[in-house]
Amino acid sequence: MVSCLFWTPDGSLGEGVLPQTRDLARRVASWDFVKKVAWLGRPPSWWQADVIPAEWSDRRGWLQALLQASGNEEHLMLIPADAPLLREDLSRQIWQTHRQHKADYTFADCYPLGLAPEAVSTFALQGIAALEQAEELPDRQGLFSCLLHHVNHFDVETLLSPIDLRTWRITFFDDCPRNRLLISRFLERAQWSLDRFLSEVARDRVSQRTLPAYWKMQWTNAVAQVPAYSDPRFYSTTRVDLPLEDLRRMLERVGRWMGGGVLLPGFWGEVALYPHAVAALRSALELGFELVVETSGLGWTSEVLNELGRLKGKITWIVEADAWEPQLYRQLRGEGFEVMRQTAQTLRDMFAGRVYLQTTRCDLTEDHVENFYIQVKEEGYKPLVVGYNDMAGRLPNRRTVDLSPWKRHPCWHLQRGLHSLADGRVVSCHQYPQGEVYWGNLLEEDPAAVWERGTGWMLAHQEERYPEECRSCHEYFQFVF
Repeated sequence: MVSCLFWTPDGSLGEGVLPQTRDLARRVASWDFVKKVAWLGRPPSWWQADVIPAEWSDRRGWLQALLQASGNEEHLMLIPADAPLLREDLSRQIWQTHRQHKADYTFADCYPLGLAPEAVSTFALQGIAALEQAEELPDRQGLFSCLLHHVNHFDVETLLSPIDLRTWRITFFDDCPRNRLLISRFLERAQWSLDRFLSEVARDRVSQRTLPAYWKMQWTNAVAQVPAYSDPRFYSTTRVDLPLEDLRRMLERVGRWMGGGVLLPGFWGEVALYPHAVAALRSALELGFELVVETSGLGWTSEVLNELGRLKGKITWIVEADAWEPQLYRQLRGEGFEVMRQTAQTLRDMFAGRVYLQTTRCDLTEDHVENFYIQVKEEGYKPLVVGYNDMAGRLPNRRTVDLSPWKRHPCWHLQRGLHSLADGRVVSCHQYPQGEVYWGNLLEEDPAAVWERGTGWMLAHQEERYPEECRSCHEYFQFVF
C-alpha cells in the first residue's frame, strides 16, 4: 500500500471548487492500495483528512517539503488536489508498475493532465531535490518537470496512453473557470472505461471550446508601419480609436466572464498610437489580465515609456523588429530602425527577461533568421521566430517551410481565442481585420452570447466541414495561449 500526498503548485486551493474536487480525498482513501492521504501545504476549510503544514516559494522548497512529509515511507504517490477526474484504474496501474519494476519514478505519459498521479521513491526524491536548481514554483506536471534535465540519473517507468493526446493540451484541473467548465462537460463520460473515455476526449473538440484563454483586442486601428510581406489593404484607411470608457467597460465585462486570461492589445493596431495607452494597460492589469503587448517599437514617447516602467503586474513585450541590421530593416519595414532599437533597449532594461524581439520567417528573411536569433540573444533579449501568414491564401505564398500537421485538426484560434476590433465587433478569425466575418459586438451584447456563435464553426471544424474562410488557412495549428 502507498501513502498519497495531495498538492497544488503553491500549496493552497480556493473555496469555489467543484463538489467532485472536494470529494476526491474521500474517494482516494477508499482505494484498497492506498494506506493514507494527507494535504501538503495550506488546505482549504473543507479539507477533512490529515494535513502536513508546509510552505515553499520555488521547486527546491517544494521538493524539501515532500522529503520532510515522506517520513519513513519508502514510496509516495503525488496527487493533484484539484483533479476531480483522477482515475482509480489509472492510479492503480501507476502503483502496480512502480512496484513491479522497482522504479524510482513512474508517471502517465500522453494522457490529459489531471487523470493520473505520480509515484516516486523517497530515495529518488532525495536525488531529485539535490539536483534541482529552478527558482520558480512547481508547474502542473509536478515531478516530471524536475526530472526532465536529469532523467538519465533515475529508473523511470512510463505508462503510455493508448491515444496520444499531448497535442490537445487538455488539463482537467479545477483551477480556473475555463477548466471547471471543461471538467463539468466530461464528468459523466469520465465514468466510462478508460479507452472509451480517451476516445471521446479525442473526438469531442466542441466540448473543449469552453471560454477564451486569450483575447486579441484592438484599441486602435492606427499602425506605424506595414511590413513588406504584408499588404496595405488589410489596414483600415479610416482611423478608429476605442474610447477609454468603452474600453474599460469591455475589460470589466469580458474579464469577469472569462475569469482572467491573456490580453493582447496590439491586434492589427499599434498600442503606442492609442491616446490612452498607459491608462488602458494599467486598467487591464488591475483587472487581473496577463498582458502581452505586440509593438513595432515606434510611436512611444520618453514620457510614456517612463510611465510604463511603473506598471504593476504581469506584462510581456514583443517588439516586431524583423531584422537587427539597419539596411535589411529598411527593406522590410521602412524607416525607424534606431527608434525601434532604442525602444527595445528601454523596455529590456525595465522589464528584464520579458522582452522578445520577433522576426517573421519568410523568403525575404530566411537567410538572416539565424543571425537575428544569435544577435538579439547576445544583447539580452528573447528571440522569437514566427511563421509567415499568407492570410488564408489572400497573400502570396512566401513560406520557406511548411510546418502544418499531416492531418488537419480544428483551429486553435477558434477554440481558445477572442478577437475584437476597435468598434467592439468580434471577428470570427484574426485573419479578417476588416470585420468581413463577425459574430457580434462586445459593446452591445453579452460576451457569452457572442462567443456562443462560434460553436457552429467549431462543430464544422470537428466534422472537417471547413468554412470557405478557413479552407486555405495555414494558421489553424499555431497554438498561442
